[in-house]
Amino acid sequence: MTGDPKGAALALAQRLGSVPPEERVTLLAELLNNVCINCGHVDLPPTGSCPTCGHPEGERLRAARQADIIAVGSLKKAVFLTAPPPSECHGGCGAVIVGRFCVECAESIEARQKLAERRPIVRAALALLPEYQRVMAFGDTIDERRRKAGLLPVEDYVADKRVVLHVREILKKPLPLFIVLHGASQKGKTSLACAIARWAIEKALLLGATDAEVNTAAEFFFTTAYHPAKARAETPLGRGEAPIVDRCIRAPLLVLDEMANEPARSSAMTEIIVERAAARRTTIVTLKKNEVQLAEVYRNFDAESIVSRVYAKSSAILSFDGVKV
Repeated sequence: MTGDPKGAALALAQRLGSVPPEERVTLLAELLNNVCINCGHVDLPPTGSCPTCGHPEGERLRAARQADIIAVGSLKKAVFLTAPPPSECHGGCGAVIVGRFCVECAESIEARQKLAERRPIVRAALALLPEYQRVMAFGDTIDERRRKAGLLPVEDYVADKRVVLHVREILKKPLPLFIVLHGASQKGKTSLACAIARWAIEKALLLGATDAEVNTAAEFFFTTAYHPAKARAETPLGRGEAPIVDRCIRAPLLVLDEMANEPARSSAMTEIIVERAAARRTTIVTLKKNEVQLAEVYRNFDAESIVSRVYAKSSAILSFDGVKV
């Protein structure tokens, strides 16, 4: 059993083009239910095989896609009322259609348009990272193009390479509420935090990116703990919340750098940690303090609420060894 799907498509397209525009919707509906997708026979019996080529029934309703009869859309769209003469798909695939694009090319164009819309979002999110750490990425995500763009493998800037391996395992699962990078200065904590953030932000550029992944990039925020604490302390009573504190609370993904190292303590950190945990928003924290030291730092600001969440059993606690980068 042989057939000519493109020839079938051309025959049907020509038949569509031969009738007045106002009759095309009705005719198309009839054709889609009575066309052989193998040879283009348009008067199929209600049951049984095609009398011309013997092709079995059952997939007639898929004729529009498999024989490239329709460009894009559905019977509800005006494309069928104003269909141009049959021609090759403008997407370059060679399909003969009525309209400008076949379904596959239209979907590809839509995907590229979405990526074009997301790239500025991703660039804006990455611009929030510190300039030096902004170029950090996991080594296996850096191809030649990204290397020429200046990206650096974070593995080369982290003192304890085992921590990076643990992080990669964590990223294979839904992110925990708190990823805690704990250790002394110059261990690569902030570099690793930025590499994790880049990994999450760039998921918005995947073809199958979800709305949540795009929103993570759009609403991402990076700050040192110093800035929201300072803003809260300097905001007069009755003036509402400091914008940076509100942004720290609302961001789907927050990198909170140098926690417990802010010189001016305030209730801002307690509120940020408690509110984010309640809303189940992921926070990447870098700090030098252990549980006991953290409780001491925030002893006047409900330290228990902070410590119990940051160092919860469900948190990913990653400690660095004593080697400096």
